[in-house]
Amino acid sequence: MVTTRERIVWIDYIKIFACFLVAVGHFLQSMISAEIVMMSSVYSWLLTTIYYFHVQLFFICSGYLYWQGCSEKRTKMIVVGKIRKLLTQVIPYVVFSLITWCLKALFSGSVNTPNEGLAETLLLHPVNQYWYVYTLFFLFLLVPGVRKQGTAVAVLVVSAVLKILAVMGMEPHFFAGASLMQNGIWFAFGIGIAHWQLDQKVFGKQWGAVGIVLVALFLLLSFLPLSGALFSTVMGLIGCCAFLIVAINIPNDSSKVTENLSQCTIYIFLLHTICAAGCRAVLLKLGIDHWVIHYIVGVLASFVAPCFAAWLMKKTKTDFLAEPGKYLKFKNKSDSMIVQ
Repeated sequence: MVTTRERIVWIDYIKIFACFLVAVGHFLQSMISAEIVMMSSVYSWLLTTIYYFHVQLFFICSGYLYWQGCSEKRTKMIVVGKIRKLLTQVIPYVVFSLITWCLKALFSGSVNTPNEGLAETLLLHPVNQYWYVYTLFFLFLLVPGVRKQGTAVAVLVVSAVLKILAVMGMEPHFFAGASLMQNGIWFAFGIGIAHWQLDQKVFGKQWGAVGIVLVALFLLLSFLPLSGALFSTVMGLIGCCAFLIVAINIPNDSSKVTENLSQCTIYIFLLHTICAAGCRAVLLKLGIDHWVIHYIVGVLASFVAPCFAAWLMKKTKTDFLAEPGKYLKFKNKSDSMIVQ
């Protein structure tokens, strides 16, 4: 397994890869919803394939890092650590959801989906791009912070049962419950990897080859004309295992480029939709609707603008809004949302 003194490099690779897919998925959806480009078989396949596994990878990384930050004994440390973890979700979720809600209200004539009430948006139906943070808050709240084998086994068993019920269509009608049942298994998967150190056991040339074969299998299966909750779950499992094994076996690159890109993922995650939607609204106001211009500006807005925002926020110390864990003096860096 590739690590550096302070970082787990495969986590960096996965965060960069998954964040890229999240931004691309949201960008394509927004372009199609705005009818700047039309849905095609290629777009349909790409979006479906991305959504099989990309956010699931984030949940796995979060579960892994959550377990690394859990305490083995002291109740006080468990409580304090859980409060800190919850704050790392609440602060960016509220701040950036509020910004998105205000911008949608301001540009109501240029957005793809209208606003709901502010309280309803924050508490019950999160903004589309922030449902992951919303769900992660409840996972941090509910999953015990005690790092013991019994806890890991219990979380895996409970989450597996809930996932089976969800696949059978027995999920509740409120978003938090449904999302926990659908996605808790991926968080538990990450806990299992960390607890049993599975990332160290799938490292080596033979495992690298297995990862490549699984990626090929995943891509081949993605062309099958099948759908449904069970098929999506199986595809998610294959895709996550494939890309995790590949990432674990990528040759060491502990360069500043990888580290800096990894540290920008949270800003891309939080800001890509705001930046891209803002630029699209401006272009449409100017009467510019050519898809090539929207593609170029949208891609730059989705990736370059958030990276610039990350640099600016760090310079002005406003990065507390995106990375509160840096200022809450965590004793373990793994407490932050998707940042090591």
